[in-house]
Amino acid sequence: MSRRFAVWWLLVAALAAGGCSSFDRSRLPDSLAPATPEISQKHATIVEAERVQLTRDYLAIHNPKLAEGLSAANEAATIRFDPRVIVVHYTAIPTLAGTLDAFRSTTIGSYRQTIRQNGRLNVGIHYVVDRDGSIYRLYPDDLIARHVIGLNHVAIGIENVGDGDLDERGAEAPLTEAQLEANRQLVRYLKTRYPGLEYLVGHSEYRQFEKPRHPGHHLFYEERPEYRTEKVDPGRKFLRRLRRLLRRDRP
Repeated sequence: MSRRFAVWWLLVAALAAGGCSSFDRSRLPDSLAPATPEISQKHATIVEAERVQLTRDYLAIHNPKLAEGLSAANEAATIRFDPRVIVVHYTAIPTLAGTLDAFRSTTIGSYRQTIRQNGRLNVGIHYVVDRDGSIYRLYPDDLIARHVIGLNHVAIGIENVGDGDLDERGAEAPLTEAQLEANRQLVRYLKTRYPGLEYLVGHSEYRQFEKPRHPGHHLFYEERPEYRTEKVDPGRKFLRRLRRLLRRDRP
């Protein structure tokens, strides 16, 4: 019996180790070589009073305890946060013009019913990377934007213009090598600017933070248990290669 128990225990330990290693992949290195990518402010989002109020309204639905602690002033400073996570996306829109148009409005379009039912605030993003690798800052790094369920209050978002993984067959605009390199440089820049950043995940991986065993589980909060969406962006190959490059960038 003791031998069977020992075998069982080794199996459990192996499975647990496998789970932990998948979580470990999401961790950023403690430090990265600095980078100074060219970042354009050309398409910066104006975070005016209405957008701030809608952000507070959104938080009142999805993170009410946080919302209660915010100042009543409709100033951008009231929705500042301490960045702990970087979430990488692709837009599912093949052009920069279309992407910027999707983010321009303060309120979400009526055609996006699931999202609209969970708050009128439009989706927003901190950075957009075009297919040629050009980087545009839309939101200030440390202001809450709506781009990922459960992590908006701790996450900087990077959107990549495209609708598929690197070299993905059938995609109209798969992600490019130029975007991969731009993301690498941007993550290094952000990690240097915000040493408290701990994790880098794809949008497809955000629900890992719901698992109690995840070391970043305490960062995830979503008041509505039914409010979840399944995501595939930015793709496994893109993430795998980005993480490999970042491991090489440790000083």
